[in-house]
Amino acid sequence: MLAMPAVLRAQETAKPLSAQARVTNYRQVDSYLQRLGLTDQRIILAERALEAGVPTGDRKELVETVADLYAARLLAIAEDSAESRRLLVKVGELLRNYPEADTPAIRVLLLQADYNRAEAAATRWINDPDQTESRDAARKILERIAPELVLRQGELLKQVDEKYEVLDRMPRGSQRDAREQEAKQLESVSGRAAFFGAWANYYLVVVKETTGSSSLTQEAIRLFQDLLSINPENLADIEPETLGLEQEWRARALIGLGLAEVMEGNTARAQQYFQWLRTGGTSHELADQADYWFVRGLLSAGKWQVALEYCRKLPAAFQTPSTPGKTSLAVMLADSGLRGGGNNDAVRQELGTLGLTALAKLGHHAAAIKLMEKYDVPLGANPDFYGLWLYGQRQFAAAEKSQEDEDYQQARQWLTKAIDHPEADADPASLGECRYTLAWCLYRLKQYAEAGNLFRDASLGLKAINPNKGAEAAWMSFVAYQSLATDEPRYALSAIDVLEQLKRDYPDHNYAKRADFFIAKLQQSRGSLTASIRQLQSVSADDPSYFTAQYDLCVLLRQQVDRAQSDAEKKSYAQQVREVADKLQGLIAQAGGKARLNQVAQATRGQLLVAELARLGHLDEALRDRYLSQAGSLVARLEDTEPTVAQFHYESLRQARDQGNQGKLTGHVDWLLKHGRGTNYETTALIIKAMEIDQRTAANPPSDDQVWQQGYDVYSRLAERLNFSAKTVASSNNTKVAGSKAAYFAEQTGRPDEAARLLRVLVEAFPNETEYLRRTGKVEFESNNFTAALPHFRKLLLGVPRDSEAWFEAKYYQLASLRQTDPPQAKKVLSQFQLLHSDWGNPVWRDRIKEVAAEISDGK
Repeated sequence: MLAMPAVLRAQETAKPLSAQARVTNYRQVDSYLQRLGLTDQRIILAERALEAGVPTGDRKELVETVADLYAARLLAIAEDSAESRRLLVKVGELLRNYPEADTPAIRVLLLQADYNRAEAAATRWINDPDQTESRDAARKILERIAPELVLRQGELLKQVDEKYEVLDRMPRGSQRDAREQEAKQLESVSGRAAFFGAWANYYLVVVKETTGSSSLTQEAIRLFQDLLSINPENLADIEPETLGLEQEWRARALIGLGLAEVMEGNTARAQQYFQWLRTGGTSHELADQADYWFVRGLLSAGKWQVALEYCRKLPAAFQTPSTPGKTSLAVMLADSGLRGGGNNDAVRQELGTLGLTALAKLGHHAAAIKLMEKYDVPLGANPDFYGLWLYGQRQFAAAEKSQEDEDYQQARQWLTKAIDHPEADADPASLGECRYTLAWCLYRLKQYAEAGNLFRDASLGLKAINPNKGAEAAWMSFVAYQSLATDEPRYALSAIDVLEQLKRDYPDHNYAKRADFFIAKLQQSRGSLTASIRQLQSVSADDPSYFTAQYDLCVLLRQQVDRAQSDAEKKSYAQQVREVADKLQGLIAQAGGKARLNQVAQATRGQLLVAELARLGHLDEALRDRYLSQAGSLVARLEDTEPTVAQFHYESLRQARDQGNQGKLTGHVDWLLKHGRGTNYETTALIIKAMEIDQRTAANPPSDDQVWQQGYDVYSRLAERLNFSAKTVASSNNTKVAGSKAAYFAEQTGRPDEAARLLRVLVEAFPNETEYLRRTGKVEFESNNFTAALPHFRKLLLGVPRDSEAWFEAKYYQLASLRQTDPPQAKKVLSQFQLLHSDWGNPVWRDRIKEVAAEISDGK
């Protein structure tokens, strides 16, 4: 409650007034408070006037005013539940003391409170049909308030029309403004009566468990249509953007209209309304719930088959990332469908399974398992990937409680079946989750080599959809390999490799920050390269870690190439790298579609190592094309986010450049610019692209704005990549050029603020460089940063030859800047200039200097 203004406090010490004088005084003060918009103080004033006593003829008007003010206040703080409850108590006292205060406006606000209780009870029953007491309580309230809300809305609408008729005859002024404000408040209350009356009629049909056409839903449709100004005969002409759906109450009115139309059997029309909810400027939160509300309406109307057919066509709604709308829809389908009952058991069962699958895809495994246990869901005769996965997940949860190896073995069997299912590869995100759980089973069973491989595979699948879990999987892969490294040093290399992957894929994660320490420790424990190579060569083909051992061998042999002392020795090791890379390629071909993503990535890196060695001259140059082509076939099976893909495009870029194939070069450069941000290969791609843009803009500047925009994007990224700062600019010519070019393209694309930011760094590094001083001063000036521009031009005047064109340019900008920042000083500088240059100086700048001189003299 706001503090009482002085005009009210003064009344407490004033001389007692007659009843009529109090009314006159009340109206004067009330008019003043109304103009200030102080509703709380108007309530205090009116209640005190009533307590002091007013003539009978004025009492009814004053009581109704208090009631309407409470209604307005309740309307304003509708979202504040605590304040609303406090005011409702006050309203109850008002109605007991003054029965005539029972106005349509205050009654609507009280009915709204009743509606909120009814809606909560109805929702509890919808979510759990066993709560019949909630259904009955909602029905009892709704049967009372639904007709009354509609009646009150009619009365209020009539009063609103009458008020506007009076307003049309009133002259403009404060009295008319006050009356217009009252009319708008009453109109708002009328709208609320229509809104809650429509929803009350709809929910009454739902809790009565009535299906088919009904006068109640028809009334709800009429009210919702009037609120939204929708004519069902002209739906094709309506643009959803014009419905004002950015206002939450209007969006919720559209939801109610769609639900009522579903209940009336107008499913196609309802579906159009829910499509408008997605496209009409609605908040993201409500737009996300469009499918949920439509399907909920279908289920409430008993249209189970229609709901199933609609949900079958919603694969995108059940893909990550999870959202509240997707999750609500999945839970509703699973809960409603698995509950069973009625004559739709087969349809319900399919809907329930669909809901469970959706929860699994969205990552809500605990919720899915809880529902499976609640309804004792059987696995079925021919389980799909998701059924096997969830069943294995359920078994794993049980094993985590018992900590028994036998239970972990059972979970392992089901999860292995899920991974081997033909459907598994179609959903990499869910496959990653399944592998993650299976890896934990193997880790608990102390099968660390297999666990390490699976954790690593899971990390690749989870990277895009759940980075935190992806980082956790990569770390657990390291932990598993590290457990073996003491007894079998060859696993130290696997542990190092996965830590390097962790640094690349999750550079900001806490685990990545700890990686270098453990890499150093593992390198110390590995022993000599030769010993490690011999150990890896001894791993038999039937060993579960054979593939990983071959990849590690390939990497170590590549290191030996660099360490070799003679060309012959280098070529010998290079040939061994090729042989192992061929073996990895063969293993992938043998595994076919069952090859793990991590293995595909490792085999690809093997092919790229051979291509690199051919480029360096340690193998026949002709092998370069062949192995890059083979790597390209493998890359097609990997996600763009896999670092090996960027490595492939980098090697291919170098090949295209060496061969002079501009088309291929551009393709690989563009891929790296799009997908390779932050990789070691980004800088090369940026430099090549920058050179191309320089050629396009040098001789004949293009008219295409896209080229200038591309120049800004490339050079600003290159400057960032080269750690653009005053320190690096001073020591690196490449960084200086990149920053200067980025500033140039920023100017060309209308970004003077960005150009100024870049040029300030260049001036800091080279404080006497006239080009940078001039450019910085000009962009500061163009950005209206006259105070920042001035020092640059003053310095130029001292640094360039006096009376040169550059000097007169600096003088012009100095005068123009002073005119904006210090007019008296501008006049002094102008006077000095005129004494020395009565002819106004250089012809190129003469007219502009004259122009600014006139403005300074006129004081403009």
